[in-house]
Amino acid sequence: MASKTQDGRASGRSGERGDGRRAATGGRRVGARQRTPAADGRSPGWAEAVRGAWPQVSGPLIMLAAVLLLEVQFVASHAVSDLGAFLVIVVVYSAFLGGVRSGLISAAIMVAYYTHRLITPEALVYASARERLIVVAVISPLVAVISAYLKTRFDRIRERDRAARAEAEAAERRSRFLAEASRALSVSLDHEVTLANLAALAVPDVADYCIIHIRGEDGVIRQVAAAHADPEKEPLLRELERRLMPDPDDPAGVVARVLRDREPVLIAEVPEDWAAEISGDPEVHRIEAALDPRSAMVVPLLSHGEVFGAITLVRSDERRRYGPEDMELAEELARRAALAVENARLYEAALAASKAKSDFLAVMSHELKTPLSTIVACTDLLEAEIAGPLTQDQRDQLGHVLASALHLLQLIDEILSFSRMEAGREKVRLETVDLGALVDDAAALIRPVAQDRGLSFRVEGLAEPHLVRTDPPKVRQVLLNLLSNAVKFTETGEVVLTVAVEGSWAVFRVRDTGIGIPPEHLDRIFEAFWQVEQSATRRAGGTGLGLSVTRRLCRMLGGDVSVESVPGHGTTFTVRLPLEGELLPAEEPVAAGTGRA
Repeated sequence: MASKTQDGRASGRSGERGDGRRAATGGRRVGARQRTPAADGRSPGWAEAVRGAWPQVSGPLIMLAAVLLLEVQFVASHAVSDLGAFLVIVVVYSAFLGGVRSGLISAAIMVAYYTHRLITPEALVYASARERLIVVAVISPLVAVISAYLKTRFDRIRERDRAARAEAEAAERRSRFLAEASRALSVSLDHEVTLANLAALAVPDVADYCIIHIRGEDGVIRQVAAAHADPEKEPLLRELERRLMPDPDDPAGVVARVLRDREPVLIAEVPEDWAAEISGDPEVHRIEAALDPRSAMVVPLLSHGEVFGAITLVRSDERRRYGPEDMELAEELARRAALAVENARLYEAALAASKAKSDFLAVMSHELKTPLSTIVACTDLLEAEIAGPLTQDQRDQLGHVLASALHLLQLIDEILSFSRMEAGREKVRLETVDLGALVDDAAALIRPVAQDRGLSFRVEGLAEPHLVRTDPPKVRQVLLNLLSNAVKFTETGEVVLTVAVEGSWAVFRVRDTGIGIPPEHLDRIFEAFWQVEQSATRRAGGTGLGLSVTRRLCRMLGGDVSVESVPGHGTTFTVRLPLEGELLPAEEPVAAGTGRA
């Protein structure tokens, strides 16, 4: 993406030209911003000038001062001191601090002084000292060059180390930022909340302010999130959006173009007079002055190759202009944001589909239950011989009709309970009831069914009344579901319902001598719509909701249900419910899982 700055150099990769950009606002076309090195009105003072020149002049100045001291000493004593080692150190210092030029200047000063002294008749220089001075004068330029070379090598090594360290620190910062971004993006499964979290996260680390736009199914581009490093300026972003809403058909609009071309845009330098070119509204000019955009990036939000939005990142600090590395970070951030938004939208779609399914089940179950209740009522009237006497064959046939109708009503009640719990509409209504009465009600309904199948059925447990505070219809439904399951999957033998009080818990156990459940299926039998026998020719019918509804009802009542089974020998379900029930929050809407019943 490339955009041209005022001097015509490419700063990105999108092919933008210096004749204008609109990213800083979600954007309109503007002219190039003219900048000068002293745009902030400040000019270097004498202190800055001295600091800049000191490395180059300090060594020669020290050398000159040493030479002058030697000359003063000579005038006073007519003798030349042997300071060759010190002067060579000054040459090395000059080369290391100011480079080869500074070192050679210092060496030249020393050589010139030594030459002057060696050819001056008045200087009392001994022969051995003369030779040493000549050697020092000869090697000093070489020392300066070698020292400057070593200094250059050291500088390069230090610069490489500094660059590598800076790159590693920048990579670590980017990794930390992206890790924090992933955590922030996973906080919510509402896609607009996710985008708001993203905008808040981007400032001030990546941008001074951030604006996120989404393209709706109708093609309209709307702003869904905005954040500024200065919270007092966030209203300006909303006001700017209201006055300069991106036009999807505008060929020059940066946000619209990013959504259309699916390519990011980097504007290293935002044009200065963009507000004047895009609008004559003085309020827009005031907002532009307050926001002061200097550099901007606009990156698309892509999901499965389709663009659904764009992130605009803007910096107001002239010293912090965006570059290619910033664009890479922004694109990675946009990729993660797009994935989070896609997940949030899929979750919202799943919730909507689950709600639609639950609503459909509830409506259909209600519509089926109404005529079925009429069938049961009319069958009861016929059995009571209201319309006339019945033969034994007629009574048997009415018994089959009534049994089938009651079974169908139980299935419908399971579906209704399941749909209410999925939608979070199932409520707990606590009452004080006798534990034995609940057990007797359930047993009275199951006993005839067990006898019809030739099974022995008995109830074991409490000999005296025991009051509990719970939701009687839900406890009754739990017991009926488990007892119906036991009868349905037991061909010979018995079904036993045991009730006991253990501490602060009411404990119900339903034991049968049926087919049992394989160990690998024990974890799945409480899933909705899942059955041990999945084929169409399974031995027992049912919706696959009974055990799923049972577990949910138990947990709503503050308890739970567990299972133990030995294949071929039978199954025991244990329900534990508190004697003093508490009102718990209704279940959140969930997607359907998969039970045995």
